[in-house]
Amino acid sequence: MTNTKINKETLLPLGIVTAVVMAVASGAVWLNTKLQSIDYNMHRLGTEMKAMQTTLDESKKDDWTFREMKLWAELLKAKNASLDVPSINR
Repeated sequence: MTNTKINKETLLPLGIVTAVVMAVASGAVWLNTKLQSIDYNMHRLGTEMKAMQTTLDESKKDDWTFREMKLWAELLKAKNASLDVPSINR
């Protein structure tokens, strides 16, 4: 068994090894930061989409039917005789 150490005999300068390790570590940190940013943005978009879906679902519940509109117009006419309220037709 040989003792494998990085030294002058291995013909691998310590500066190059250090530079490669630092480059890999820096790349890993940069990639991690980018992936966390993407994850945050996807989570934020998902939250916004859920809020929009809730708003759309709520707006569907608030439909004003023709009958309700006709009753409102009749009530408006009854309470405000001086106003010219047009009749409601389809």
